[in-house]
Amino acid sequence: MKQYCIQDIRPIQIKPIPWGWENQDGWVIKPRGEIVMPHLIDYFDWNDYEVNPLKHLEYQESIIGTTAMKSVFTTACRFLGMQEAMIQLHTGELTKGLAQISNEMLIWNERLIEACILQITIQGDEIGSSRGMMISPELYRQHLKPIHKQFAELFNNAGIEPWYHSDGDISAVLSDLKAIGFVGIYYEDIGNMKTELIKSDLKGIEVVRNV
Repeated sequence: MKQYCIQDIRPIQIKPIPWGWENQDGWVIKPRGEIVMPHLIDYFDWNDYEVNPLKHLEYQESIIGTTAMKSVFTTACRFLGMQEAMIQLHTGELTKGLAQISNEMLIWNERLIEACILQITIQGDEIGSSRGMMISPELYRQHLKPIHKQFAELFNNAGIEPWYHSDGDISAVLSDLKAIGFVGIYYEDIGNMKTELIKSDLKGIEVVRNV
């Protein structure tokens, strides 16, 4: 079978987004220490676009998709550091910050839907590890599931297939993702993912990393 990839489209970024954390080789080495969410749409030219193929993804046809500005919990971890974000998630202190992040990302994605013809979206948020969930399914359902539901509804209402991605084994919440409107999982074959994905009746594409 001939292999294709998602053509990931996004507006051209015209100035640096002031996230406030420090990166090195794509990793945050110094978090900001607080969540201060920029008004994302101001940092892009909405009349000019770039298209980048996701070369590590196999699909049956060439499709236009979107992956940017959807990683709400991951962004909170970048602002605060993983340990502090986890603590605040457990105590409930992170709720306000998650809302700040998701509100701006939803506005950005609404603008993208208005400007482009999209067929698929992949929302990536890192909640899985090689040994299962990074957080308990209960914490996911309480704090992150309602946020992910907003994104799934946004794209479903626009006739765009919402898929979910997280590195690691998120099989414990596959039924939750299906219930809130995701139709597929872009997954890594680790832990119980492949077995539970088949049982879930969700679509699935395995991540194939470049070597």
